[in-house]
Order: sequence, then C-alpha cells, then structure tokens
Amino acid sequence: MTLTNAMGSALSGLSAQQLQLDVIGDNLANSSTPGFRTARVDFESALAETIRLGSEPEGSSLGGVNPLQIGTGVEVGGITRTFDVPGVIQPTGVAGDLAIDGQGFFILSDGEGGLAYTRDGSFGVDAAGVFIDPSTGFAVQGLMADPVTGIIPAGAALQDVALPVSDPTFTGFFVQADGTLVGTFTGGNRTIARVELARFVNPEGLERDGQGFFRETPSSGAPVTGDPGAGGLGTLVGGALELSNVDFTEQFGALISAQRAFQSNARVLNRADQLLEDLVKIV
Repeated sequence: MTLTNAMGSALSGLSAQQLQLDVIGDNLANSSTPGFRTARVDFESALAETIRLGSEPEGSSLGGVNPLQIGTGVEVGGITRTFDVPGVIQPTGVAGDLAIDGQGFFILSDGEGGLAYTRDGSFGVDAAGVFIDPSTGFAVQGLMADPVTGIIPAGAALQDVALPVSDPTFTGFFVQADGTLVGTFTGGNRTIARVELARFVNPEGLERDGQGFFRETPSSGAPVTGDPGAGGLGTLVGGALELSNVDFTEQFGALISAQRAFQSNARVLNRADQLLEDLVKIV
C-alpha cells in the first residue's frame, strides 16, 4: 500500500465523518420539531485492493493461502431514518393538534394532485373551514360524513377534511382515537369526518420533502390507507403533539465519536503528507 493509498483512505474517512457530523447537526437542530425522525449514517468498507489471491491446499503437506487484501477507505452506504422509535406525546390542549400513537402517517394534499405524508399533526382551520397544515396550506385528507345524518358513506374517497364554519350553530370540534372528527353544535354533537392515516411497507424508503413532509418513492412502496386503529396504523390523540424521537445522549455520544474519528483521519493524512515530503527530499 503506497502513501497515496493511505491519503486516499484518510480522505474518505474525513468525507464520511463530515457527513456524519452534518446528520448529527440536523438531528439536534430538529430536536424540538414535532414528529421529526432521527437519521443515522450507515458506513461500509470501500472496495479492497487485492495484492494476492487465496489458494487451496496443495497435497497433504501444504495448506492453503489466504487472500491478501488492503482496504481503500470507507463509503457511506446510506442514511436511514428511525421510524420504529416513537416520540413522546405531549398534550397541548389545542383542538387542531393531533398525535399518532402508532406507525401511521397523516395524509395531506399539496393542491397540485400530489400527496404528502407527515407525523407532525400541528393542524389548523383556514377561513373556508378546511383542515390544513398552516405552514403550507396542504389540506388534511379524510372521509367526509353526510352533513345531515353524520354517517360516512361506505367506499367514500379521500378528500379535503372541511368543517362547517359558516354554520352559525357550529361552536367547535374534537378528534377521537379512531380519527372521527366530531363537531359541537348548539343543538348537540355530530360526526363531520374521519381523518385517515397511511402506512408503508418500507417507511425508510420515503423521500424527505421539507416542512416535515415525506413523499412516496418506489423504495417505500405504495401507501396503504385506512381508519386509525385498524391495520397497524395507530390511533389518534387529540389535543396533543408527538415530539421528535431525537435522543440527546445518543446524539452527543455519536458527536464525540465522529469528532475523534475526524481528528484521527486528519492525523493520518498529515503524517502521510510529511512522509511524502521526506521521500521527495531524499529523491
């Protein structure tokens, strides 16, 4: 292995640890973001340089020879988000705040025919009564009930959840564990809609899209939608938000480890550079 190989390995280590620091920084920056999911960097060995191939035993007196290989550094195999560790559910007392106690995602329409998915349930109601994400205007998707009977028709399609804010008898709403959005009226309560959830076979394959949203990809698979509490989708907690699942102890431990690894690789690079300089002087 030449000194340039050593420098290449050290450079790959510096690059990988820089990415690790970037991911840790993003995790810590989002420690107060509702529904945020911690990310981790998955490392793997780079392709090894083979100096000698292995051989099988020869006869009864000569054993086989193991291959002689030298690694050429490290590569980043991927960045994985931890969806199977829930965040703490914190009561807020705000009717529009919803938390998922389980593995599902809220479904929102982006207004352009696409759907976005999120764990952040800090929702509100716009002037038209549509249940939305206030930071983007994306509409929460669900099943609307008949305004007279309060019954949700069988086989109903997903649509924007809307509240009857123009009705003078409408005074407020709350959401039950099964996603049922119940309106309070001066004459009593009535079912308005049901907030639906989605789940994915491989949620780690979702594409992060900013504002706490994720998008479907071929890796994640198609979403399976349904009522909260059914099919492993999880139930809803009204008047509460799920906090991020960032573990400070784990992140600071990883930060120290990444810092030491970065320093070690920088030292190897520096030593290899000094040896090359010495070699040039000798020549």
